[in-house]
Amino acid sequence: MTQRLVVSGATIIDGTGKAPITDGILVAEGERITRVGAARDFGSANLNGSSTRVIDATGKWVIPGLTNLHEHLDNHRGTNTFQARAAQPPLWLIQRSARNALISLIMGVTTVRDMGSKGATNIVVRDAINAGQILGPRVYACGSPISMTGGHASEICIEADGVDAVRLAAREMLKKGADVIKVMASGGFVTQGRDQPWSPQLTFEEMQAAIDEAHKAGKPTGAHCHPTEAIKTVIEAGVDTIEHGMLMDREAAEAMEKRDVYLIPTMDEAFMLAEFGEQLGRPQWLIDACREKSKHIPEVIAYAVQGGVKLGVGTDVAGEMGREMSHLMAAGLNAMEAIIAGTRHGAEVLRLQDELGTLEAGKLADLVVLPDNPLEDILACDRATLVVKGGVVHDPVQLRAALGPVAS
Repeated sequence: MTQRLVVSGATIIDGTGKAPITDGILVAEGERITRVGAARDFGSANLNGSSTRVIDATGKWVIPGLTNLHEHLDNHRGTNTFQARAAQPPLWLIQRSARNALISLIMGVTTVRDMGSKGATNIVVRDAINAGQILGPRVYACGSPISMTGGHASEICIEADGVDAVRLAAREMLKKGADVIKVMASGGFVTQGRDQPWSPQLTFEEMQAAIDEAHKAGKPTGAHCHPTEAIKTVIEAGVDTIEHGMLMDREAAEAMEKRDVYLIPTMDEAFMLAEFGEQLGRPQWLIDACREKSKHIPEVIAYAVQGGVKLGVGTDVAGEMGREMSHLMAAGLNAMEAIIAGTRHGAEVLRLQDELGTLEAGKLADLVVLPDNPLEDILACDRATLVVKGGVVHDPVQLRAALGPVAS
C-alpha cells in the first residue's frame, strides 16, 4: 500500500516565486506530491488514514529540497591541501564521499551535481545511493573533469591535449556513465605559481570537442572558468554552465545572458577559507588569496545579477548552501530569488524541471522543513529540522548520530 505523507501547518515557499502559503498543507502519495495549498482550500478532505503519516509543522517553514550544483563529495569538508586530499586512495575517497552525502542530506540537500572526483568515484557513489546501499541526495556526476596536461586540478582530472585526445576523454567519461561533462577552461586556486586563475587553458577547439560529445549524448556540460576571455571562449564552444567566474566582468555577464548560460559562483569557498583556513589546514598563500578575493566577490557577481544571468547555488569543497545563498543576496538577489537559485534553477540546470525544484503536484516529494523564516534569515536554509527526499522522511538528528566524530 502506498504511504501518504501530509505536512501541515507550515508556511510553504513552493519555489515558483509565488507568495508563501500560510497555514499550508502538502500531500504526497509515495514519492510524488499530489497537492499543495492553504488549509482552508482543503475543506473537509480526509487527510488521515492507516497509511497516512501526518507531520505537524506548525510555526515552521517548508521549501523545496535544495540542489547543490557544484559539489565534490570526495573532497568537501576535508582538511589539509588539495594535493594531500587528492592523493588519498580511491576507497578512502569513496568513504569520504559517503560521509559527505549523508551530511548533505542532513542539511536539506536532496540533489547534488558532483563536478569532479578522482577516478570518477562520484559515479560509484551515485550508483550506491541509487541502489539503496547508502543514504544521500540523488547524485548527477561528471566523473572526472577534463584538463590540459598540468592544468587546473589535474590531480583529479583526465589530462588531454589536442582535439582528438579531449574528444576521447569525453567519450570515456560518457562510457563510464557520466551525467555531465566538465572541462577546465582556465586556471584556478589550487597550485601556487603554476595554476593561474587568470590563465586560459583548454583551447576553443578542445572544449568544443568535449561539449559536442556530451550534447550528442544528450548530456549537459559545465566549465571551470574565472576570467572573461576564457568565459567567452567556452560559451562560444557551447557550454551550459560557468562554474565560479571570479574574474568576470559585464562583458562576460552579457555573453552568459545572451546564450542563456547559468552561472554557479561558489562564493562561500573563499569566505570559508578566509575565515577557517587555518583550522582546515589550508596553505597560507591560499588563505591570503581568499581573504583578498572575498573582499570583491559580491561586486564581481553583481555583474551577473545586474545583467540578468540565471544563477545557481554550489558549495565547491568548503562552502555550505545557506551561506552561499547569503552571498548571492550580497550580490543583489533578494531572499526569494536566492531560494529559487537553490531550488528551481538547480532543477533547470539538470534538465529536471518537470521532476524537481518546486513544490507542485506531480513532482517528486523533495522538501525541507526549516525552523525559521528563510525570507528573513537565509541562513535558516542550513538548519533543516526535517528532510524529505522522494517521499521518504529523514530526521537530521538521527542521521547525524550515524556520523563519525571527525571529518578528514
